[in-house]
Amino acid sequence: MDGTLANGVPHSSFTSDGLRVIIVGGGIGGFTAGIALRRQGHYVTLYEQSRFANEIGAAIHITPNADGLLRRLGVRVEEEGAVHLEQTRLFKDSGQLLNVMENTKESNRWQNPWYQAHRAHLHKHLKDVATSPTGEGEPITVNTSSKVVGTDPHEGIVTLHDGTQVRGDAIIGADGVHSVARAAINDWVAALADPVTHDLATIMGSLDMWYGPDRKMVLYPCYNNTLLNFVCIHPAELSETTDDYNKGASKQQLLDIYRDFEPKAIGLLMNVIPTHSRCILSTIWKLSQPSSITVWL
Repeated sequence: MDGTLANGVPHSSFTSDGLRVIIVGGGIGGFTAGIALRRQGHYVTLYEQSRFANEIGAAIHITPNADGLLRRLGVRVEEEGAVHLEQTRLFKDSGQLLNVMENTKESNRWQNPWYQAHRAHLHKHLKDVATSPTGEGEPITVNTSSKVVGTDPHEGIVTLHDGTQVRGDAIIGADGVHSVARAAINDWVAALADPVTHDLATIMGSLDMWYGPDRKMVLYPCYNNTLLNFVCIHPAELSETTDDYNKGASKQQLLDIYRDFEPKAIGLLMNVIPTHSRCILSTIWKLSQPSSITVWL
């Protein structure tokens, strides 16, 4: 991406009213979003971890509502061989025909056709439309072999596997079921997805506390349930405390200190705390008790 440095992080240099949007993931969702954004006058850069060397996936249905959306974006799936659904036949395992539904006769129920297509062909079509020099807006920029390992939605920064950081005005996560981008948006996402911590995360207004002989962990949500706040209280010598309230705590340090706590508590630390070398917004504070005043005036 061409650009200048903003706080040491490359920032695209477009100066029009369009936003600089980073899309994480180059699948069907990523390219569809890219097409929609370029048509609205935004500038899109997409990062995909694969090289697109081998298109994968099976055949999929493009239902009328999905086809209608794609048509609004200028995508005609039939141009890449999608087949119009004409009928549906239901059989028993013995081969006995149970029912035949004539889909063409029912097509007047919808505004758009119902298609069947192979994912690889649909994906290629979307990629071609998104990157085409013709059409509305600027073609999106595609970076392959660019695995995203971290996102900062507050600063608009994406971190790649080689340590490179790129900044945009907005980040769209389209990186699938193991999404890096999605986990950064809401602390609850990772906790809900893990079967070990799922039960704890289902009630968002809960204040949870774990007590050990000389340490405890307190957990509660804030900021419209988009942030989880951890208070981890333990002997000062375990954290190398100082009078600097900005001193950071590492994820591994907390995991070591609370290693004897139950799996759910450890799972929350594992899932929610970012896996950077220093935890974002995680600091060490020393609890101090002033000496008693002996004389009162």
